[in-house]
Amino acid sequence: MPRLKPSAAQQAAAEAERRKRSLLGTLNKYRMICGFNSWELAAPAIGMSRATIFRRIREPETFTLDELHRIVRVLQIPKDEISDIIFS
Repeated sequence: MPRLKPSAAQQAAAEAERRKRSLLGTLNKYRMICGFNSWELAAPAIGMSRATIFRRIREPETFTLDELHRIVRVLQIPKDEISDIIFS
């Protein structure tokens, strides 16, 4: 059978999944660089509860801009690196 071209919806879903993975990979990389071995340890420094941080990690599309700003500041993520993921 011939391969079918993915639909626009499938392409959009794949792109959203790629961005999620990229965001989580970047957040985890800088979490480890800053010496936080788990999100449980990082949550108080970021100003988030343990439950909230784990919910946001499971569903990264639910991060607010304020939460992302605090994470970027605490984990010292270069703004250009995070903006490439968010605004691409």
